[in-house]
Amino acid sequence: MRIVGLIIVIGAGLVLGGIAWTSNAIYGANLYVDPACHGHEPFTSDGAKMTVVENPLAHRIDPGVYDGVQAVSFPSRDDKVSVAGLLSLPAEGAPLIIATHGFTGCKHHLHLLSVLGMLASEGYGVLAIDLREHGESSVVDGVAAMGSDEFNDVLGAYDYARDTLAMSRDRIGFWGESMGGATTLIANTRENLGPLFLDAPFADIKTVLKDNADRASVPPWTVELIVPAVGLMRGYDFGGSRPIDGLTAHADQPIFWVHGGEDETVGIHHARWAQREAEGRDTVTFALFDGLGHVATMWDRPSEYRIALLSFFDQNLKD
Repeated sequence: MRIVGLIIVIGAGLVLGGIAWTSNAIYGANLYVDPACHGHEPFTSDGAKMTVVENPLAHRIDPGVYDGVQAVSFPSRDDKVSVAGLLSLPAEGAPLIIATHGFTGCKHHLHLLSVLGMLASEGYGVLAIDLREHGESSVVDGVAAMGSDEFNDVLGAYDYARDTLAMSRDRIGFWGESMGGATTLIANTRENLGPLFLDAPFADIKTVLKDNADRASVPPWTVELIVPAVGLMRGYDFGGSRPIDGLTAHADQPIFWVHGGEDETVGIHHARWAQREAEGRDTVTFALFDGLGHVATMWDRPSEYRIALLSFFDQNLKD
């Protein structure tokens, strides 16, 4: 009987090990990050000027702001990676915005260059960063942790802004889109980051993985197997890193959440969830646009987006 029991235990272990290995492999294959950022060339001022011509509000961006942009790097808060960034220094006494891209994006992407241009044209400083695995930041395993590790990169940027750039806490704000917005919210559970402008972040990692399970050609229920397997084999703490918790972590914190009603990547139900959590808080604002897709508001409602962006930071970061 002991031999039979041992065989059963070994067999069960092999089955569970196989499930864990397969689940981890599925995750790694689908959350792989190409650090080349879809072929975007490393930053040059002339290249940035050419790129932002595609922005509907290019005429509201002073192309000269890109001439003063400099490449910087600094350690993440957990000191595991070197974070690469583009820095446009603020006008004297003006605030600084830390900007974070989404999954597979980078600081050279049109979205970040556009945000940098819009804000810098109004005197704001901007620090646009590459999250780990992306762009020119350190590569650990080439796979995104959906914010559960990357939040340390946002906190590293916050440390750099305060310690190296000597920015006061009340002069620092954050902009993040998609996974970058979710990563910023997770960072906000660790420390009050101040004003946050978020473009289509997800409220929960497990939920957004289930939402996109069809893209990995697996049924949503398999995420219940994938999440613990990834936690075991990669050390990602999805359960302890919930963006939605960052929404309500600090009373009276100004937060502006933009989302498209037809978002097929991060569904509108994430914003609805956030609305319920933030009910009764007059410092949290939601701008939901019917008919728009993922991070499409900047392009399809450009004037409204720019006005909301500048008004939000003017109100919450300027005297």
